[in-house]
Amino acid sequence: NEKLRVKSDDFAKTKSGIEYKIIELGKGGYAGKLGDILEMNIEYAVGDSVVFSSLVNNNGLPVSQAIVMPQSSVDIMEAIAILQEGDSAVIRLSMADFLTGSQMQKQPWMKDTDMHEWRVKMVKVISADQKKADEEKAKKDKTAQDAATIQEYIKANGIQNVKTTASGLHYVITQEGTGAMPTKGQNVSVNYTGK
Repeated sequence: NEKLRVKSDDFAKTKSGIEYKIIELGKGGYAGKLGDILEMNIEYAVGDSVVFSSLVNNNGLPVSQAIVMPQSSVDIMEAIAILQEGDSAVIRLSMADFLTGSQMQKQPWMKDTDMHEWRVKMVKVISADQKKADEEKAKKDKTAQDAATIQEYIKANGIQNVKTTASGLHYVITQEGTGAMPTKGQNVSVNYTGK
């Protein structure tokens, strides 16, 4: 894909015939692979009608998309996967190619001569490994933050004899029961108050 990543005033074509034009080359650095995550701002238009804009429809945030195998013989992911961080491009398909490569149906307002055009700004390319590491770190950070909040609550409210399960659930036995302990798979009836 690095050979295809060339700024140009003219449209080039991918192997399957998708037209693309790179408007701006960013800092690049990491070329995405299958399973990696692309974060990008996208404006999608059909003819002169803008159908979707991530800046408008996604609260100004980029959309995330995993790089997947093409789902048809004409899949815009082939062109999007060329882009690296900071790159901007226009990707377009004829109506005929779009209908071949999409499960979407032609809408009554669409003309046979319309081009489907995506204006893409690649914000970030995240490797699948990095995404997994980021998610694990965020989970650990959240768990640590929750544990600190719970400890503050216990201390502030003078709660005594708190026990903690392996999963991090904190509980206090306020009245010791005398009945049998339930086992996995059994049904229990309980009275409780949720707050």
